[in-house]
Amino acid sequence: MAVCICLSFLYPLNVDATEKSSVKIELHVTGETNFVVYRVPDEVIETSQQDLKSELIQSISRMWNVKNERSESYHGGIKYTIFLNDFFTSKQKTNLSFDMDPGLLTEPFHPNQTIQFDLISNKLIEWDVNNASIFSIGFTKEFSPLSEQKYMYSGTVDSFNSFENQSYLGAMNTQKVISHTIIYYSFTIMVIFCGFIMAQRFKYHVLKHPHKKNELRKIGQKFQVPVLITIMIQFLFTMTTGTIIVYEYFYGLSLGILLSFAPLLISAFSMIIFFVRTQQKIVVELEGDENTHKSSKELWSNFVPFVVPLTLTIFLNFLLYIFPWGLFNSDSSMMNLTIVHLIELVIISLAFLSAPLFYNLLLPKKVLSEELLKEKINKLCAQHQVKFNKIYIIPSREYRMANAMVSGYFNKNLYIYDYLLDQLDDDELEAVILHEIGHVKKRHLTKNFGVILAILIVFQMVFYFIPTLGWYGLLIYFSTLSLIVTAVMRRFEFQADEFAVKHMNNTNKMIDALKKITTANYMESKEGKYSRILKTHPSVEQRISNLKS
Repeated sequence: MAVCICLSFLYPLNVDATEKSSVKIELHVTGETNFVVYRVPDEVIETSQQDLKSELIQSISRMWNVKNERSESYHGGIKYTIFLNDFFTSKQKTNLSFDMDPGLLTEPFHPNQTIQFDLISNKLIEWDVNNASIFSIGFTKEFSPLSEQKYMYSGTVDSFNSFENQSYLGAMNTQKVISHTIIYYSFTIMVIFCGFIMAQRFKYHVLKHPHKKNELRKIGQKFQVPVLITIMIQFLFTMTTGTIIVYEYFYGLSLGILLSFAPLLISAFSMIIFFVRTQQKIVVELEGDENTHKSSKELWSNFVPFVVPLTLTIFLNFLLYIFPWGLFNSDSSMMNLTIVHLIELVIISLAFLSAPLFYNLLLPKKVLSEELLKEKINKLCAQHQVKFNKIYIIPSREYRMANAMVSGYFNKNLYIYDYLLDQLDDDELEAVILHEIGHVKKRHLTKNFGVILAILIVFQMVFYFIPTLGWYGLLIYFSTLSLIVTAVMRRFEFQADEFAVKHMNNTNKMIDALKKITTANYMESKEGKYSRILKTHPSVEQRISNLKS
């Protein structure tokens, strides 16, 4: 799809004279959102661009129900996108059909005008026209490495219109869908089996070489590689065969999403479960502390800060999409775009602003009761005009997690893991607390939230002007979001370290704290050149180097 996007941008710059004078018409049959795209060169337009748009909408309205439209100019022409409502004449469990009058589709153009008409649909749907193969009336099939299949017709308007009224019947290739579904779900079984085997090998390797325990996480990541490769192959299989989106055509949005993404989610979470639990067992055997077996609830609570905003965002978008709220029925396409932006901004804002409330509900914690420590923290907060609503202690001794974090956009809470208290002396703990205060003073939570909203706005514009992205657009969005946000968060960690050192006037204590936390969490001080770009925190080596410089 990335290649297709690039080609769509390069199209006006890399065409010969014949193609320049050819009108390109694309009919995207995607199940839930169906639309027509016209790419019209300037030399073809005999009136004004506005008049041509009006003519196209009027002619298409006599054939299909037009929902809304928009137009964008490009170098050498203009592109019109017309979205359709109630497009299908029939939509059954394994078949769908629609009627099309070629004459209405090309009515504004001269009979001798050359055109290229593309029917773009899912690979697993086979099309007939008027009870005959689509290839019998001059269509050809273009190879596509992704889920969409393009059927092309090239000729003049007159030759295209000679077919008169056309009835298109799309039939799910049931045999292929069943076989692809079996393969798709079999990958999940393979991931579970592979994850279990690699987790056991991980445990055996570390226990055989106990001197490598400080590289526990790095070693675990190496043993995860075969599992990740299997998951990637599973994902690529669904993307290249059309499996991931075909269910939505025939089984509706809810069941379609469930059938499409459940196996991938099960694969990903099974890998996480195997390796997190195995790491926990390794700690037990290395340190001989059987109490670690009782820490499952506390262990999984570490995923709460990451899972809650994502879950809330998906859930709210799901409600918005599945129920007919009637929010996007404005006659103005720009108004519809504005409404989409505002709603998404509200959804993301609600998800992130309410996340701290869910942290307090889900995180196992207790209010800090040790008076000396509370007094010291309050004194540091007073010095820097920072106020925490509550200071919580999170039990983590059983699973060996030394950490501290700040949560909340309005009423901020400070969370300190009790295992951290066991590892640091008073000055080192002060450095860590100042680090967290630095996040508050520099408004890192708010800035990070702003970055997420800015990326959302940019991609809403991309989705609006390139509707053909579909599910692939979401993948590009989340990939871009992850890379940018993690880079920003790494920069924030440097800034918080610098804040702590500046106000302690003691670089060594911050460095000592970082080293002890690294050892306590079984982390390596160095990270790979490429793996670091996916981390929210820089490596300890980078942080120490930054402080010394």
